[in-house]
Amino acid sequence: MLDIQEVKEFFMEASINTYAGSAVRKSTIKELPESKVFHYERGNFLYADCYFSKRGKSCGQTMIWYNGTPVWWMQYHGEWSSNDGRIIPFLKEALKGAYKEGKFIGGRGPLLFTNKWLVYINHYDGDFKKFKGIEWIILKENSKLVFWHKYFGSAFF
Repeated sequence: MLDIQEVKEFFMEASINTYAGSAVRKSTIKELPESKVFHYERGNFLYADCYFSKRGKSCGQTMIWYNGTPVWWMQYHGEWSSNDGRIIPFLKEALKGAYKEGKFIGGRGPLLFTNKWLVYINHYDGDFKKFKGIEWIILKENSKLVFWHKYFGSAFF
């Protein structure tokens, strides 16, 4: 029987090796024009993160399969200021920090993360089996909201 902790550990490994780490090349799905997909496999596990981003809006879904059966999923959507090139690299650093520490905080970044210009805040409820939350990035200089995502998900078992 599959252990939820094993799925969680695979999620952290896959997440650090895909979007947050940018170590794996993204592809697209022909039937989903303009999709961006990160794919990661180890043993019987498969991770796929498929998302869309256009004109400052984004949405996507992350799924994990074990032996070809879906075992976990997360969906997300939101908006960001696409004209500020600091936001996405900062988001990836926030996510990477949580994943490296093996902390599941809604599958996103830490509760709080800052640098010289930006503040990342994550508020979530639940655990790896069932969760929901929202994350924000705010400019320090004027407290302007420049990014937000709502997210939710659960295990299939």
